[in-house]
Amino acid sequence: MNNDKLALIRQFSAKITTHFDVNSLTVYNQFEKIYGDTIDCVLLERYLSLSCTTIFKEDKNSSLVSHINYESKLYVFIFKSKNADAFDGVEPQYIIDELKALVRKLGEVN
Repeated sequence: MNNDKLALIRQFSAKITTHFDVNSLTVYNQFEKIYGDTIDCVLLERYLSLSCTTIFKEDKNSSLVSHINYESKLYVFIFKSKNADAFDGVEPQYIIDELKALVRKLGEVN
């Protein structure tokens, strides 16, 4: 992924963490970290095996995990929150809509 596309992901991360109850965004292309925190290999395999966007809730934290296919590659986006209820209600749909807009923007950058 080139620097222009990485800059778009950074802007996307700043927007998401500002507008939603998201503390961090991590992006992987298969097992290669593109942006954000390093994820445990076992957990990453679990995320890669998902067939749809999924919300994981723990005692005090939650994660929203979604995939996108871009340039014939599978990217995993992991949104983390320190609030167990962060992804209740309509917030996930807004985040997914923003993710779709990011994919369109990535397609416009060479």
